[in-house]
Order: sequence, then structure tokens, then C-alpha cells
Amino acid sequence: MPINEAFAQRLYPALPDIVATYGTPFHIYDARGITATYREMTRAFGAEPFRQYFAVKALPNPNILSLLVAVGSGLDCASAVELELADRVGAKGDGIVFTSNNTAEPEYDLARKYGALVTLDDRAFFRKTTVLPDVVAFRMMAHGAAAGSVLMGDATQTKFGVPVDELVDVYREARRRGATRFGIHGMTCANELDLKRAVRAAVDVIETAARVAAAGFRLEYINVGGGLGIPYRPEDRPLDFAAYAEAIIAARRRLFPDDGPRILMECGRYVTGPHGVLVTTVINRGRKGREFAGLDASMSALMRPGFYGAYHHLTLPFAADRPLTTVDVVGSLCENMDKFAIDRPLPDPREGDIAVIHDTGAHSHAMGFTYNGRLRPAELMLTSDDDVVEIRRAERIDDYLATVRWQPRRVLSGVRDGSFPRNTDAASEGVRSMEFRNAIEAAFDRRAELADPELSALAPLVRSGLAALDRGELRAASPAGGSWVVDTFVKKLILLSFLTHRNVVAEAGPGRPKSYDKVPLKFEDWDQQDFLSARVRAVPGAVVRYGAYIAPGAVLMPSFVNVGAYVGPGTMIDTWATVGSCAQVGSHCHISGGAGLGGVLEPIGDDPVIIEDNVFVGARSEIAEGVRVRRGAVIGMGVYLGGSTPIVDRATGEVRYGDVPEDAVVIAGARGDARRPELSTYAAVIVKYADERTRAKTSLTDLVRD
Repeated sequence: MPINEAFAQRLYPALPDIVATYGTPFHIYDARGITATYREMTRAFGAEPFRQYFAVKALPNPNILSLLVAVGSGLDCASAVELELADRVGAKGDGIVFTSNNTAEPEYDLARKYGALVTLDDRAFFRKTTVLPDVVAFRMMAHGAAAGSVLMGDATQTKFGVPVDELVDVYREARRRGATRFGIHGMTCANELDLKRAVRAAVDVIETAARVAAAGFRLEYINVGGGLGIPYRPEDRPLDFAAYAEAIIAARRRLFPDDGPRILMECGRYVTGPHGVLVTTVINRGRKGREFAGLDASMSALMRPGFYGAYHHLTLPFAADRPLTTVDVVGSLCENMDKFAIDRPLPDPREGDIAVIHDTGAHSHAMGFTYNGRLRPAELMLTSDDDVVEIRRAERIDDYLATVRWQPRRVLSGVRDGSFPRNTDAASEGVRSMEFRNAIEAAFDRRAELADPELSALAPLVRSGLAALDRGELRAASPAGGSWVVDTFVKKLILLSFLTHRNVVAEAGPGRPKSYDKVPLKFEDWDQQDFLSARVRAVPGAVVRYGAYIAPGAVLMPSFVNVGAYVGPGTMIDTWATVGSCAQVGSHCHISGGAGLGGVLEPIGDDPVIIEDNVFVGARSEIAEGVRVRRGAVIGMGVYLGGSTPIVDRATGEVRYGDVPEDAVVIAGARGDARRPELSTYAAVIVKYADERTRAKTSLTDLVRD
């Protein structure tokens, strides 16, 4: 349906300027509208035990997910990538529901690792699992009102869920395997606007849950799924969500009169769909037996109309005074189905007109593709304070070619003795599984006893783990909220590699010295396309061991980065600087010439050095022994920080150890000994705190001069 009035009133006055400066096409989402819809849903359930989990597949942009998590939403995931996204935006434990189908074991293991509420989709996969989730929930197959959904298929066609007449048996089987906590899930409908049908489908799930409960299973929750629709056509009426919630509450109270299960829901489209539009420009106007208006967007930016004939309202908001004409609105793909509208009455379109395609806040950019080299457009967000921010840039040819091997690499014949896998999907999947971790942990515990045959068998697993470190998929420590989670598994993996791999000669390139080491050099066999794809600059003399991750935009001067280290986007490692084993360096940092970040592999329990985002480390400074330097701090020249170094706040006299506060400016200093006044001992001194205004006006040299 047409963009809601509040969104239009805030967007349209600024739209010509946005288009003139930013260009088209782009999707833009209304942050205020999205959070308002979420809050309306939670208000409708009042004090009832209820939680809405946003379906990540609908709009998987981390900025939108963070927005929803911040107001209390859970996230509904169906793949390993969506689980990773949920974790990165701060959804934890039962704030995540994992509801997949045709599930791969590694992604199931990942869901369990994150503590998600896991929905088991079919009996066959359930029987393959070796470890059950804490709460066992099965998805029931569509039946009753839900079975009539064209998009989902009836019970004879659908691939989703356990047949209803098998549910009690499979719950009994789970109990025999030790399960004690239970839930249930129902995929009720898809893009449903009919209130009676939506209610009937949800009540079917609750009634089925009551039958399972009557068989002796206490259910902790009933997940009625999502599938609520939005009015795409101007004549469509929106679903009355308050009435829908009231009917669910009544059914729950009727069927579970005592302390009943909480209600969960997994709506995606309903939350974000109406709060997004695709802004594009008319670039051609023609007639070929029909009237055509060609846009600078294609089906790759919005596939729903071409893929299954879905209607999206389309307007020319700045041409309303023109006479109407009937046109087909098309994109540029070499496919005749690449049409946004057919026989659509519009004000007579002209080249240069701004066109707005409505209701693209869900299943739009997310379903995009790159056929014909038509790359996916940017995503913008209209913030609650009426600013416009870019939350995903438009794709470029570098993105399109990022995974291409211009110089093909051997697979079948390319496994050399002692070599390491390079960017293989198989390695990526393997390191996510609990089986992989358990094998490495068990081998490490027995490392002193491992014989050559066992080491040979273990070597491929270790290579896979190091490949994941090299890609940044494993980290020795990861940010989690305001703290860091250290993964000692990474150190065990690296230490095992010294047992499973023998020294080999690494060719460092013409005119550069060779190395003889158990770990080859990261860039040993890179070509120009590898560097272009990785977007990493490495000048002569930059030495990086395989198993260190270097993020896009990083610059490496002649320096050394050790195995297990992580260097974030846009960071510079300056001349003769050293980044030790497992040290973590955030984004947009500057590690100055001759500075050293200590490494740690043993003792296993010791934390690595952590340098958070936007930190400056001055020349010849040394940071070691698990010290954490928080975001925005400035470390002056020649500062030595270890776990036992006193860090003294000059203004307050407070003394801390191993933790430099956010935005602190630290220089080398000394403090007196109360017992021996003639003596002083080394200390690091916080001389001030640098706020954004200070940074805008003052150079880093000035900051450390005081």
C-alpha cells in the first residue's frame, strides 16, 4: 500500500536532495516506524508471557537487527550466517530462536553453542543428533487453516515439520533420550491478511500443543511462527494485530488454564515490510507495442514482482500533476520477467523522474542477486532524529569478483606435503562443529602421548582450524557486549600445529629471503587478485604468518604479525611494529613504528593483548601480558604496559592494572615510593581523556605532549 503518512512526511521533503547527492537506486528504511510496530505488537499482549523474534531472513542488515534487539526483540535465525549475525548484534541465549529445515549438523552445533532455542524440523535429523538442545521443540507440519497457504504447501507437499499424528511419539522418543524440557513450534501461514484465517492457524498450534501436553509433556513455550501479511495493494486492509493477539491469549487461557506456556512469535515482514521503499530513477521512456518506463533498478534489487507476480505499489511522488498513462515499469536484466509493474496507471513518466516502489522493508534487498552483473543497491536508514545514514553501501565490481580465482588453484592435485588449505567452504563448515572442537581438545590433552600416525591423522583438522583463523572465522578473543570472550581453543589449536606439521621452506618472492618454519607465510602464494579481493596493502618487508587475519583496508608497513593475531579494518601496522600471537587489534587503529604488542600461547589460560577500535599506540611502546586498551585510547611514545604496571589517573589518583580506560591519554611516568622517598618506580600515567571534540581539534602529537 502507499507509504504511511508519517514516513512520507519525513522522507519526501528530503528525497530530492538525497537523490541529487547520493544517487539511485537505494532501499531506505524508517527506524522510527520499525520500532513503533514492534512496540505495538508487545503492547497487544500486555502482561501475558510473550516474546516476538524478528525473522532475520526478512531484512538481514545488522543495523536493523541491532535496532530491534535494543528495544527487546529476539531474533529468528535459519542458517549459520544468520546465527553469526544475531550473535554479532548482541542477541544471546534464548534471545535467539533457530528454526531451520534440511539442517546441516555444523549449523545445529552452532545454534547449540550460542544457547539458542532450537526447533527440530523433522524426525530424521532428530535421530542424527548426538546431543539434544536444552529445550527440545519440534515443528509441527502445516495442517488445518495453515495447510491452505499457497506459499507453504499443504501436508502432502510441504517440506516443513513433523506430521501431527507423529508428534507425541517423537516427544516420547526425546524423553527416552534424556530430554526434560520441551517446547513446540508451528509454521502457521504466509503473508496472511485474513484475521479469521490467521487466528485459526495460530489456535491450531495451541490446540496441538495442548494435546502434546495432555500426553505428559510440560511445554515451556508455544511458538506460533510468523507469516502475518501486510497490505501491498492500496485496497488491502491491514490485519488487526490487537484482535489477533487477543484471540491467541484467549486460546492459551482456555487450553492452559493454569500456568501455561509462554507465547513466541517469529514475524519478519509484518515488522519491517511497510517501513521500507526502493528509490529509483526513470532512465528511459519508450514504446514497443506497449508503453515502457525503464528504471535504473532491476529485478536484482527487488525480485518479488518478477519472481512470483507480487504486487508492489509504485509512485512518482513529484509528478502527481501530470495526466495518467498506462505503462509497464521495467529493469535492465536480459529477462522479460524483469518488470516492477505491468499495465500500471501512472503520471506520464519522464526521464529523470524519481520513482518510489513501496513496501520493500522485507524480502526485498535480502532476496537480491547479481545475475547479468546487475549488482545489489545500497541500503539507507531514516533515523529517529530524521537523519539519513548509509547502512550498506552499493555493491561494486570488486565485490562481484571477490571470490574469483583469476589464477586457478589446484584442488585434486594441489595438496602438497605440509601445505595448508586456502579458503575452502569445507574447512569453514568443519571448524564450526562441536565434533571438530572436541577432537582438538582431546588431542591437546594427550599431546605428550601422540604418536606419528595419530599426528598425521590429526593434521588435516589442524590445517582446517588454521585456515579458519586465517579467514578471521576463529578468533582468540571476541567482543561480546562491553567485554571480551577469550577462546583458549585457539591457542591449543596453534600449539598442536607445531606437533602435526614439520618445517618447510616458504618462498617469500623474488629478492626476499626464504623461511624455514612449521607455519608458512600468509602471502606466500597470493597474486594480485588475492590482494585486490582482500583489500589489504602490504609493503615490502611486511611479514605475516599464515593463521593471522588481516581485515580489508589494513595497511602493513615493514612489520611482523604472528599466527593467531587479528588486525581489524582500516588499521595501520607501522614500520618495525610487532603484533604477537593471538593479539587482537580493532578497527582504525595506528600501531606506530617499533611498537610491540605481546603474544601469548602459554600458559593456556592467559589472556591475549586486546587493542580496541580507534586506538593510537605511540612509537616504541610495548603492551603485553593480556593488557586491554579500550576504544579511543592514546598511548604515548615509549609507554610500557604489562599486567603489573600501575596505571595512575593523574586527576584522581586512582590506580588500575591491565586495563586502559576508554579515551584515556597515557604517557610514561613514575611514582614515588612512600617507604623510600629517594626512589621512584615506573608507572603509566593517564594525563587526560580525549573526547570527540578534542580529537577534531587536536593532533595525536598534541594529545600526548601534555
